[in-house]
Amino acid sequence: MRTNPFSGEFLVPGDPRFAVDIAQHLVPYYFCANRGQGLRLLEIGCGAGYGAHHLAQQAGEVHAYDRNPNAISWAGAHYKKNNLIFLLEGADPEPEPESYDCVCSFQVLEHVSQPRPFLDRLASFLSPEGTLYLTTPNRLTSAGENIYHVHEYEPQELAELLRGHFSGVTVLGITGDSRYRAYQERRHLAMRRFLRLDFLGLRRFTPRWVLKRLFPVLALAVRGRANESSTAPPIEPGDFKVGPEMVDASDDLFAICTGPMGYSRPHFPSTIQS
Repeated sequence: MRTNPFSGEFLVPGDPRFAVDIAQHLVPYYFCANRGQGLRLLEIGCGAGYGAHHLAQQAGEVHAYDRNPNAISWAGAHYKKNNLIFLLEGADPEPEPESYDCVCSFQVLEHVSQPRPFLDRLASFLSPEGTLYLTTPNRLTSAGENIYHVHEYEPQELAELLRGHFSGVTVLGITGDSRYRAYQERRHLAMRRFLRLDFLGLRRFTPRWVLKRLFPVLALAVRGRANESSTAPPIEPGDFKVGPEMVDASDDLFAICTGPMGYSRPHFPSTIQS
């Protein structure tokens, strides 16, 4: 099988340049796995599947969807469990309404151009007593240079959006320790140095297909710079905290939503910006 080259749209497991990103992204999966023992879980936007595989360690059943065929191909080849199924969104059957105890959607909302129908769709898959777990970058701390991100959210903005779809909404923060903060500073510094080369701001007028080719090259270079000067032990999921403290200063926003409100359930076309 052809290996999966990094496109910038999802992370490649096993590449040390993404070790910090993957540690950060695994934090909500650890949180949910501890609360999903024996339950039926759905993930929308599973990427390369490492998080869904972790959920399946304790869940009764996990269905993991993604719209990217390369991601689903990678996930199906690398992560196999009897209670874990990877499905290509739009090609395989839709999940059944009101049939899941938990729905997870991590680092997806920022890619969505029409968030309200997307959230309606997530709510439709939950049982009335079910829980949605959702993460997205915190715009207050984000570098804001990912071309695949349509819109990043501030904490209050995210809470207000979600309250239109769920009766119970709690927004927490995912915050890294001092070593993570130092890594992020190195990464942002490397990004600023590369972006200074575009002193005329030509990237704002560059065709999107060109930016898609340039973005992964820049992303890999930035991570390489951030990693090369560090001799500290690897950053692990346990080096992050999840909680309500200092949400505005957190790295990612983590929403826990209950009480899905009334919705109609038409088939929604893909609303993710490509």
